[in-house]
Amino acid sequence: MKYGIHHEADGVTCYEQLKQTKVERTGIHMLPCGFIGASPDGLVAENKIIEVKCAFSLRKMQFDEALKSNNCIFCYQSGSDLVLKAIHDYYHQIQGILHITGRDACDLIYWTKKWQKVVQVRVDPDWKGNIDLLKMFYTEHLLPFLLKDTAAKSA
Repeated sequence: MKYGIHHEADGVTCYEQLKQTKVERTGIHMLPCGFIGASPDGLVAENKIIEVKCAFSLRKMQFDEALKSNNCIFCYQSGSDLVLKAIHDYYHQIQGILHITGRDACDLIYWTKKWQKVVQVRVDPDWKGNIDLLKMFYTEHLLPFLLKDTAAKSA
């Protein structure tokens, strides 16, 4: 994780050069409920976010080698395109960010010193129901647990 945080700015710079665009750095975006938020790595144009991943485990591999390895489990090749697997945590992270920010698409930037790839991810309208599940979990389970734990400690 330290490697990824250290190189995130490299991924953003590479993306800006590759796409000839400017990435707007941003902070946290909150839903009106006030307890669900997300912080994309950047905003691009009117309707796009970026998310940068810099995997320590792939840093010494060439891309073809990385794609075939067990370490590169986030995407697969479909013709000339890379596709983010809908079962991967990155997919759910990106869908959450897209729904919270109200944006339509994400460019997932996978950066290493040897190669950089951009995987385009569109918003999945069917994923939106997960926001309601998160709200329900927070209000019906997490918050009561935290309040009970706090009350027990203060008694």
